[in-house]
Amino acid sequence: MRQRIRWLGLWLGLLGGLLGWSAGPARAQTAVEHMPLVQVALWPEYDRPEMLVMYIIHLPEDVTLPTEVAVRIPAAVQAPSAVAVRTPEGRLLNAAYRMEADPSSAAWRLAVVEATEPILHLEFYDALQVDGTTRRYVYRWPGNWTVDNLSVEVQHPLASVAIEITPEPTRIEERDDGLRYSIVEFGALPAGREVTVEVVYENPTGELTRSPMQIPEAEPTLEIATPEVKEVPRWTEFLWPWVLAGVGILLLLLAFWLYWRGNQRPLPRATGAPRRGGPAADTRPVAGDEIRYCPQCGTRARPGDRFCRLCGTPLR
Repeated sequence: MRQRIRWLGLWLGLLGGLLGWSAGPARAQTAVEHMPLVQVALWPEYDRPEMLVMYIIHLPEDVTLPTEVAVRIPAAVQAPSAVAVRTPEGRLLNAAYRMEADPSSAAWRLAVVEATEPILHLEFYDALQVDGTTRRYVYRWPGNWTVDNLSVEVQHPLASVAIEITPEPTRIEERDDGLRYSIVEFGALPAGREVTVEVVYENPTGELTRSPMQIPEAEPTLEIATPEVKEVPRWTEFLWPWVLAGVGILLLLLAFWLYWRGNQRPLPRATGAPRRGGPAADTRPVAGDEIRYCPQCGTRARPGDRFCRLCGTPLR
């Protein structure tokens, strides 16, 4: 009995561990609320007639990896076009993420990214306001983190004229790709503070800076790769918990079956209990009967016999 209880406890413990592992997070989760450096890049009409928004997010040095980082994006965007982490060698690797509603505001959605490296790269396309040849876009910093240093760069479209950026850019750079970039430095910002950058310009021809099939000649200064990173399919993440739960249920059923089978074992036969086929004949002499033997062959007679059962001699 004790042995069966031990086995049942072992199976139940194994089941609990499997279900706990499948239902619990498969990665370390830390609420990262402070970022030492965030770089935002706004590239209007780069390879689509939209605004390409890119985030370069530097996590704190003391953060434990892997962790999850919730990045706010406009609710109208629905999902980012690329999510990656950057290795120490500078390579971009696909990063798993999921989309969630932002409980604090319906204007935003959360892209919850699995950060396996200390630098995240996220990009999405947002709509431009178009009025004839005039283009306008207002970028809003979501303000869900405390940031030690926030900067926003605006790439001047190749076909743009009379570009205006508000607030006034801190500096303007000309880079190896032949384009100009205006950088607005905001410095340190507390959590909850929202800032905006407005971009207005004219595009008389409607041309894009780079056609979708054109390969850029040089990497941008921020080392932001062009949007080629594809979202990692996440259906397997939702499948594994169900598979593990099914295995756990099978183990639980097996444990109860073994326990039930152990209780069905037949009890050992008692010493002297009659066997099947009826009670054994009682050959013991009855009190008052005389014990007789055949005078011819010496065979012992049974009570009531008148002749020898072996030779037929009459008994006295």
